[in-house]
Amino acid sequence: MNRQTILLAMSGGVDSGVAAVLLKEQGCRVRGLFMKHPYQRDEEAVFDAARVAEQLGIAFEVLDVSEPFEQIVEHFTDEYFNGRTPNPCVYCNRRIKFGVLFEYARKLGADGFATGHYVRRSEVDGFPALFRGIDPTKDQSYVLYGVDRSILGRLHFPLGNRTKTEVREIAKRIGLHVLDKKESQDICFVERGKHSEFLHQRRPDVDTSGKFVSPDGTCLGLHGGFERFTVGQRKGMGVGFGERIFVLRLEAETCNVVIGPYSSLACKRLSADNVRWLLPEAPDGPFRCEVKIRYRTEPVSATVFPRDNGAVELEFDEFRYGVAPGQSAVFYLGERLCGGATITVAENDATGTHLQNRSGKADMQTVDTDSCAR
Repeated sequence: MNRQTILLAMSGGVDSGVAAVLLKEQGCRVRGLFMKHPYQRDEEAVFDAARVAEQLGIAFEVLDVSEPFEQIVEHFTDEYFNGRTPNPCVYCNRRIKFGVLFEYARKLGADGFATGHYVRRSEVDGFPALFRGIDPTKDQSYVLYGVDRSILGRLHFPLGNRTKTEVREIAKRIGLHVLDKKESQDICFVERGKHSEFLHQRRPDVDTSGKFVSPDGTCLGLHGGFERFTVGQRKGMGVGFGERIFVLRLEAETCNVVIGPYSSLACKRLSADNVRWLLPEAPDGPFRCEVKIRYRTEPVSATVFPRDNGAVELEFDEFRYGVAPGQSAVFYLGERLCGGATITVAENDATGTHLQNRSGKADMQTVDTDSCAR
C-alpha cells in the first residue's frame, strides 16, 4: 500500500507540530514547509519549526514568499487608508498558504497539503466540504472561506476534530520542545496595538487627521488619524462625552470619524463583494444561512441575495452591531462553511441619528468648538 505524501505548512508552534504528529500516526509521509517573509516577528519560528521536524524525523525546507507576502501587507495598508478594517489572514490563506504553498506541494508531487488550522474537512453528497472546528474557542473556518473549492479534496486539517486542550496533551506526550511556547493571537506582521505606527512607517507622508463628527455633521472634536479606529470601537478616542459613544463610520474622503450612541450601530442590511463559494454550485437566488461578521462573533440567521459581478446583498433577521467595511461576511449552513465576501457597505442609522444627551441637544460639553475649524 502506497503511503500518502503530505506537505505540511509549519509555523514553529504547537499546532503545526501536533498536526505533523497526527499525520504520521495516520501513516502519512510528512514533509514540513516553513514560509519565510521579511515581516516575521517571531525570529525563532523557523528554528523551532526545524527542530520539531528533526525531532519527528520528517523532511523540512523553507520557502521564500516575500514577494506575494508584500502584496498582503500592501493590501492591508491600502484598506486602512481607505477607511476600511481588513482581515489580512483571509487574504494570506487564499493567496499564499492555499495558493503559493499549495502549488509548491503540487510541483513536488505531494498527494496533499495540510495546515494546523482548526477546521474539519468531510464530504457531502460526494463533494468535499469544510466545517467548523469542534473547539468553538479555536474554530478558524472564518478565515478559510476564500480557499479555492477545486482544491478542497487535497487538503488535510488534522486538528479539526481536536480541542486545544487535546492538542497540548499530545504535544506533552510526544515531548515537543515548543509545548510551552506562547500562542500568538496577533496579526503576524504587526505588533498588538501598534498597527497605526506600522501604517505610518509605510506611508509617512499621508495625513489622515480630521474631525470627530456626529451623524448630522456637527464637529465634536479632533483626531490624529482615522486609521486608528474601526466601526464599533468605543475606547481610545481621547475625548469625553455625556454618554457612551461608538465609532459609527469612517469617511476617508473627508477624514471624518462619525461617532454616536450604540443604537446607531444597528445594522439590518449590508453589501459585499469578492464573493467566494465553497458549495458545488453558487446559489442563483436568495440563500438562507447563518452569517458571521467578525472572527470572534457567532453566526446569526440571514438571507443572502447574489448579485452580478461577484457581489451579494445580505439581510439579517435581527439587528447586528459593529458591522465594519473591509471585514468578511462568512456564510454557514449549520456547521458547514459555504462561502463569504468582503463587506463594502453596512446600512445603519449612522446617517440619520443625532448624537444627543438627555436634554435632546447635541452633547459637546467637553469640546472646544473653536478647535474644530479646519
